[in-house]
Amino acid sequence: MADHRQSSLLLHALNEPDRRWILARLPARDQRILREHLTELRILGIPADFEIAEAATASPRSARAGRNPLRTATVSQMRAILIDEPVWMLRHLLALDNWSWKQDFIESLQPGQRERVLAGSHATLNPKLAKNLRTQLAGRLATLERVRGGGSRRRFGGHGAIDFVRGALRRWL
Repeated sequence: MADHRQSSLLLHALNEPDRRWILARLPARDQRILREHLTELRILGIPADFEIAEAATASPRSARAGRNPLRTATVSQMRAILIDEPVWMLRHLLALDNWSWKQDFIESLQPGQRERVLAGSHATLNPKLAKNLRTQLAGRLATLERVRGGGSRRRFGGHGAIDFVRGALRRWL
């Protein structure tokens, strides 16, 4: 079922002639399911945007391929998911690994916050807690990418029309 939803999201982003052409070549059962999902997307008001479709379908594939999203994250992605975290949490997160984005992330902090992050002690976390923290962080990153389509300028939370679309996509997928 998730494959049909992802496929319909990609079809939704296509122009009508291409969508009809693809649907006509599928088995009747798949056509029926995909048409129901396409109708649902229109009713929910999900924009027919390829970037949204690509983002919503790319993350699960990346996870299945074994790619560690935390190792390949950008500074702007990490800022988006960590912007509201307290200094003590940032210390622990930064101490978990020698992240490729770590130094640039630290440099991107406001001077006062940067000093507080660097000044604190880096107590070693219990391995189970560290694993859970990594999992939570990877989940937040995946969610960010799924709803933003890889953009880096908006914050993780936000308000407005884009949040309506994000919420609808979360519920739908």
